[in-house]
Amino acid sequence: MNKKILEDKFREVSSKASDLAVKLQNAVISDDFKPEDVASIKNDLAAAKKQRDDLDGLLKDFKEPENKNEGEEPKDDKKVNILDNSKEAKKAAAVEKAKKAINFFVHGKGKAVDDASGVTSTTVSPLIPEEIIYNPQAEVNSVVDLSALVTKTPVNTEKGTYPILKRADDTFPSVAELKDNPDLATPEFNDVDWSVDTHRGAIAISQESIDDSQVDLTGLIGQNIGEKRVNTFNADISAVLKAFTAKTATFGSDTSVDDIKHILNVDLDPAYNPSIVASQSFFNALDTLKDKNGQYVFHQDVTSASK
Repeated sequence: MNKKILEDKFREVSSKASDLAVKLQNAVISDDFKPEDVASIKNDLAAAKKQRDDLDGLLKDFKEPENKNEGEEPKDDKKVNILDNSKEAKKAAAVEKAKKAINFFVHGKGKAVDDASGVTSTTVSPLIPEEIIYNPQAEVNSVVDLSALVTKTPVNTEKGTYPILKRADDTFPSVAELKDNPDLATPEFNDVDWSVDTHRGAIAISQESIDDSQVDLTGLIGQNIGEKRVNTFNADISAVLKAFTAKTATFGSDTSVDDIKHILNVDLDPAYNPSIVASQSFFNALDTLKDKNGQYVFHQDVTSASK
């Protein structure tokens, strides 16, 4: 075996050992490798290092053949002996070391794995990608759909009149009374005029965006449109609620609870099913009303949700 073959083999084994070292570094810091995989890489790296050291020993003990024409590499070969101490050999070794350091760093997922190289994550920050979460999380909110509290009537025209039958307030006459006036009172109606307002909006989106999106983009936009729909209903219904006849309940006084009960029991027709649409501050004022003994009036158990 000539010296050139030994040197080529030494380079091959050295490169293999470097690759295994990089692979071992990745396996240690990654969750994709199992413990048995890490152990296998360690064994392969130890075997490669031993083979490299054996070849290094053979090269150091290698003796030049007596016949210079046998086993000698050609004079015009530009390859540099890595064991040579010449300037070209040192330069080649430095370049090889730099390549290995960069390769080791890149495969090490941005970690500075070679202290001697001086490469840090700050120096090569353009090479380190930022993590982007492609599945957006919906914002937590407490918007209530007020349209669930009103009566919805489908219509086919732009405007019209909606008749409401008034509650009968008369009684059946006696037989004697019917002799004088046999006709009963006719039903009475209240006609409510109505008109339809059209609300419209548009969101521009391309087919390319739909195809390239990592999530269901059409579903996401549909959800956003649904939220805008609720906001539109709430805005129109709130304007009607503000037009109702105002009643006053003075909080902090001895009659505050009496005022609220009077509104629910007397001011509102008992035929209606009352619902309270309240701001958080008003809800808190109701929920924290206390009697003279310091007990909450409406909800004493603070560990459960208030009604």
